[in-house]
Amino acid sequence: MSQAGVEAAHVLVRAVLVLLVELDDHDRTQDSTAARRRVEDVVTRRGSSSPSSLVRISTSRPDPSGFAERANDLAVRERAGWSTREAAASCTLQSTTGLRALQRMQQPPFRDATLQLAELGE
Repeated sequence: MSQAGVEAAHVLVRAVLVLLVELDDHDRTQDSTAARRRVEDVVTRRGSSSPSSLVRISTSRPDPSGFAERANDLAVRERAGWSTREAAASCTLQSTTGLRALQRMQQPPFRDATLQLAELGE
């Protein structure tokens, strides 16, 4: 990812975190545009994403078994009882960690390497 891409990721994360602070419990129970997911499912899914999955080096092809998608769904179910505040705190932590990793990848030796992303699910 270029430095411009990292900066764009920072902008996106800030916008998402601002939005999360504004959500109330009613907002979280509404249907989202993601198939079969409520807003709270999308929020908790984001809050459970491992930043290491963004930077994991993978030499394998995408997993047609859908394992990553099932693992993501399991993480959402485990966090179903989280409050908006808990989900937002997890999103903040995961995002901060992931952005730091992306920033570090702008330095040698990673800066000049081509890395494949692991299969992240839908």
